[in-house]
Amino acid sequence: MRRLLPVFFLLAPALHAASSAIKTNAPIKNFHLPLFDKTNRLSADLRAGQAVIPGGDVIHVADMSLSQYEYPRDAAPDSKPALTTTLAAPVATVFPREQRILGNASLRLTRPDLDVSGADWSYDHRAKKLTLNRDTRVTILAPLPAALTQPLAPSVKHTRKKNTPGNLPPAEAILQ
Repeated sequence: MRRLLPVFFLLAPALHAASSAIKTNAPIKNFHLPLFDKTNRLSADLRAGQAVIPGGDVIHVADMSLSQYEYPRDAAPDSKPALTTTLAAPVATVFPREQRILGNASLRLTRPDLDVSGADWSYDHRAKKLTLNRDTRVTILAPLPAALTQPLAPSVKHTRKKNTPGNLPPAEAILQ
């Protein structure tokens, strides 16, 4: 027993570190992971019907929903955020430290002005960047700005001449 006591004290810090790391292959039901900004206000809220944490900095989730929030400028510290964007996917892999989420299956992004869906995707929360690699569909729900509905070069007079390289207007006139 006296010989084992010094070995135990040498191994105790390693055993404590191993036990404090979150590892579970058993599914966690109704998983919830809030994300906070630099001022400790809620910036996003990750929820999943089920999550598995196999170890390290990886979380596999099913029935995922990520809600993003924004606060009005000059908002009081106790003000409530406004929901701006929702990401939903049937399965995904979350990297909490990197604030990244990846998925091969489908994804749907919903905002008041936009609806986007696709597959084989990645989301970088720090950069607020979503990349869709397959089956992308974008529906713009907001009215298009006037710049998109007017002719490209309203100040250029069009003639009935056939456009050939010699009689095209200069590029500066088209871009005004």
